[in-house]
Amino acid sequence: MTRTDALKGIYFARVAALIIFGIGTAVMIRSGALMPALTLGVLFAAVLLSGRVQAYFWSELLAGLHLLDRRDYARSKVHSERFLVQLRERPWLRRLIWLGTSGYSLNPEVMALNNLGAAEMQLGEFDAARAHFNRAIALDPLCPLPCRNMGALVLRTASPEEARPWFEKAVALGLRGDWSDRVVTTSQRRNAELSTTGAVIDAPPPTEPPVTGDYIVHLLNDENTPFEFAVAALERVFGLTRGQAVRTAQSADRLGRAACAGFDDQQAAQGKAEELSAFARTHGHSLTCVMEPPSEP
Repeated sequence: MTRTDALKGIYFARVAALIIFGIGTAVMIRSGALMPALTLGVLFAAVLLSGRVQAYFWSELLAGLHLLDRRDYARSKVHSERFLVQLRERPWLRRLIWLGTSGYSLNPEVMALNNLGAAEMQLGEFDAARAHFNRAIALDPLCPLPCRNMGALVLRTASPEEARPWFEKAVALGLRGDWSDRVVTTSQRRNAELSTTGAVIDAPPPTEPPVTGDYIVHLLNDENTPFEFAVAALERVFGLTRGQAVRTAQSADRLGRAACAGFDDQQAAQGKAEELSAFARTHGHSLTCVMEPPSEP
C-alpha cells in the first residue's frame, strides 16, 4: 500500500462519516431519541464545519484549482501565487490540513506548486512549470501529482521515452487513474467550485495578443470545437506561442471572437483565415476564422 492509498482511504472515511452522522441524526430525531440525535448532530457539524474553515483560509488555493479546471490558466496562476505568498507570511495556514483531507499530499505548498506548474505548462511557460514541479517533488517525494504533470511536460518538450519514467513513478506512488482517483479528483474539483461560488476572483482577465496590420484575422468562438484543438490550430496556422494561443482561445470563448493575427496584405489575411478553417474541417471540427477589412476613415 502506498501513502496515496492511505490518504485516499482517510478521504473516503471522512465522507462516509459525514453520511453516517447525517443519516443517523435524522433517524434519531424521527425516533424521538434526542440525546443520540444531538450527539450525532454535533459530530456531523464538527466534520462539516472543519472543512468549511479550511476552505475559508485556503480560498486562494481553491480558486486556483477551480480556475485551472475551467482552463482559465492566467487567473489560476495568479491565485496559486497568492496562496504561496500567504503560506510564507502565515506559516500556521499549513496546519489547517488537519481540518480536512487530501488524497495526495499533506503539504498545501505542494498542492499550490503543482497547480501553478500545471497552469504555466498550459500557458507555454515550460521552464517555470518545470521549476515548480521540481520544487513540489522535492518538498513531498511521495506525492504523485507533480510526477504525472512532469511527465506531461516532458512529453510536450522532449519525447515519449523520456516522459515514460515520470508516468510510471506517478503510478507507483498511487496515482493509477482508477475509480478512486476519479472520485477524489471530482470531489476536490466540486469542493473548489462550491468554495469559490460567489467569491470575487479578481485576478486580471487574459488579454488578446496585440496585433497590427490593416487586415485583422479573428477567431470565432465555436462551442463544438474542443479547446485544446483550437489552441493547437492557432499554434500551427498562425505561429502563436502556446501562451498566446491559450489567451486568444480564452478571449474568443469569453467575447465571441478574438484577434489572432494582422496583415498588411488582404490576400495573405484571407488565405490564413481560410487555412485555419480548412484545417479544422479536415479534423472534423467547425472552428472558423474571418478576415476583417480596415475600417473606413
